[in-house]
Amino acid sequence: MNTADVFVLSSINEPFGLVFLEALACGVRGVAAARGGPPFFVPKVLIDKKMVPLIKPLDLQIDQSTDTRDESRYINDLAMAIQLQLNSATSDSDRKFIAQSVQDQTWSSRAKEISQVYFHAIQSHRSAIMKDKA
Repeated sequence: MNTADVFVLSSINEPFGLVFLEALACGVRGVAAARGGPPFFVPKVLIDKKMVPLIKPLDLQIDQSTDTRDESRYINDLAMAIQLQLNSATSDSDRKFIAQSVQDQTWSSRAKEISQVYFHAIQSHRSAIMKDKA
């Protein structure tokens, strides 16, 4: 990844996208859909500087499956975002900036956040059970 110009996370529905985060940690520009993990861990500054565009994901149907009628728009948006990244020169300082922007995104920090979510969910569930018993 250290020698790549652009990393594309082509998943339509990516729960987290650890490999995308790894590419950013190598200082590589990226392109991904704005669904799942990337909107939560890609720093806003990288999006604002157009170093990591998050494209509008495929529309969802009522059952949460992707709407195949939206595929050509998605493919076009993805292709344009990739082309923009390939046409953008990336200096060594840009690569360092991208990598430094995600340096706080460590597994231990993510694990702590996930643990807190589970803890709060369990506490809420226990509280609901106690209310029902009362």
